[in-house]
Amino acid sequence: MPSVLVGIAPRMQPFDDSMDSLRTAMQFACDAGFTVRLGKARGGLPGFQNYGPAMAQMLESEDTHFFVAGDDVIYPEDCIVRLVNAGKDVISGIYRMNVLNQVQPANYGDGTAETFLARLK
Repeated sequence: MPSVLVGIAPRMQPFDDSMDSLRTAMQFACDAGFTVRLGKARGGLPGFQNYGPAMAQMLESEDTHFFVAGDDVIYPEDCIVRLVNAGKDVISGIYRMNVLNQVQPANYGDGTAETFLARLK
């Protein structure tokens, strides 16, 4: 069965509705037979920049999947199960920066494994 590390880098006061929906999604995955662990990034600002240690830990663990969670997103109950069952190596969404006069992703790179792995350090 899949083992999922859910990584989150929360603000000091994460949004209650978001955390409640993530908790529900994690429980749904557990009820479906998945092993689910929560890895919390600490220090610095919320966002991808803080996931390096959690991702490195995941790569050295028995976990089969890494689910990056934000504290300002409402998660469908079955989101973890659906994403794992999709059978893809990577599934991603776009999280936009809050800039009203332009549209750009909050994090981006050139798409190479080298660039991605360099960001983990």
